[in-house]
Amino acid sequence: MDRILADLHVFVAMTETINSNLDMRAVLQGVTDAGTKLSGAQFGAFFYTPTDADGQMSRFHVLSGVEESVFAHVPPPRLSRIFEPARTGTGTIRVADVLEDPQIEAMPRGHLQLRSYLATSVASRDGEIIGALMFGHEQPDVFDKRSEDVVRLVATQASVAIENARLFEAEKRARKQAEEAVDRVSLLQTITARLASAFSTREALSAVVDTLSGPMGAHRIGVYLREDGVFRLVAGTGGAMDQGGEKRTPMRLLRADWPSPAATAAETRQPVTLRSAEEIRAQYPELAMSLVGVQAGASLPLTFGDNTLGVLVLGWPHPRDFPTPEIEMLAAAAGQLASALERARLYDAERAAQERLADSAARATNVSQTLQRSLLPRSLPKIESVEVAVRYLPGTAGAEVGGDWYDLIAAPGGIGVLVVGDVQGHSIGAAAVMGQLRTALHAYLAEGHEPHVAVARVNRVMADLDAHVLATCCLIAIDPASGEAKIVRAGHPLPLVRRADGSVQAIGEE
Repeated sequence: MDRILADLHVFVAMTETINSNLDMRAVLQGVTDAGTKLSGAQFGAFFYTPTDADGQMSRFHVLSGVEESVFAHVPPPRLSRIFEPARTGTGTIRVADVLEDPQIEAMPRGHLQLRSYLATSVASRDGEIIGALMFGHEQPDVFDKRSEDVVRLVATQASVAIENARLFEAEKRARKQAEEAVDRVSLLQTITARLASAFSTREALSAVVDTLSGPMGAHRIGVYLREDGVFRLVAGTGGAMDQGGEKRTPMRLLRADWPSPAATAAETRQPVTLRSAEEIRAQYPELAMSLVGVQAGASLPLTFGDNTLGVLVLGWPHPRDFPTPEIEMLAAAAGQLASALERARLYDAERAAQERLADSAARATNVSQTLQRSLLPRSLPKIESVEVAVRYLPGTAGAEVGGDWYDLIAAPGGIGVLVVGDVQGHSIGAAAVMGQLRTALHAYLAEGHEPHVAVARVNRVMADLDAHVLATCCLIAIDPASGEAKIVRAGHPLPLVRRADGSVQAIGEE
């Protein structure tokens, strides 16, 4: 009776412990400890890790009744046929003396002295084998039918607690994955927003490198662009310490035909990941010395259409895995960077073209202004009893150059002829036509031809030039002796008269 009460106390304590604890290792330890005590075993073990392809248990998960260091250097035992029921869940195994059982293979060297053996499988509610409880004693024939029953009862309770712990771990993993997914989306949104407002190559590079530097935990981030058979580092951050404590900066140039993760990523147009220094040395032995301090790396191609512009490279100072969602996020960031770099290249090219065009236009304007100034009168003749003042200003902004002209001609008989004309357009061609018309009109008037005759002759000159432009002009011939003025106009507006009282009126208006 006392034995039953003692076992009951142990079983109740185990149940409370494993059902109130969601930590897997604590649950397994509680189950193993209780099974060892209840079965009367000298030591017990819970094999939780599945077997490998050779049928070997990979390691003990927890031990009871003996320090784990005892088994630190002991290889795992082979699984002979007698262990099969416990491993597959087809039954419970009880061996009175393993030394006398022909089905038991010899224990590995260094293993505890084992005579009595008891094992049972732990299965989930859907029949999945979670693991196996195994117990031993150095004395033979220790376990009996009661030991089998109590161990199976422990295994039943253990399966429920273990499933709860597994569900809790799965929930924690799911929560962590969800949080990581939110962080990745937020990071990509930040990169997208910064790239959307990046109009130069420097701004685009900074948007990705600066944003990834902290959250990704990488100690090296670099962007290599392909130029004339090499990958040139155009932006980067971080470095690594070599064994002597000296900081090693990322390589500035990588030959495109030299084996490297960047070259592979660019050639295959696929991400390249290296999880450890061993993988780096195995796949890129010539590059290993240049990557001192780098224990893991990822290279993402910068592709735009059919072109591979370069590679985004990240390095970590410790081994790590690369979950698929993380690589997908980095690949998306690399793709957006490639688009931004191409947009920046087109923007830079357009801006350079505009600057060249503006420079060309400025030179053309300067030539036109010089030509126009050379065709206009440098000085005006003096006409008796007539005061003349001239102002030459553009009628609209940006119209400093064109076919507008003025002149004052001293005709025979003391007559002064004022001329204002306009040739259609604001260009070197218009200025050239203006110069020819002005010269012809000046010559005819200086010879003494009447204004209307001079205009008629210049009209024929205009037709002979075949300039395909329109020209207008207005002449005012002033005779200081008589005080009379004659006006001749060819399509030009009438002149304005400003009287002594300040009023202004167009000639011909009443």
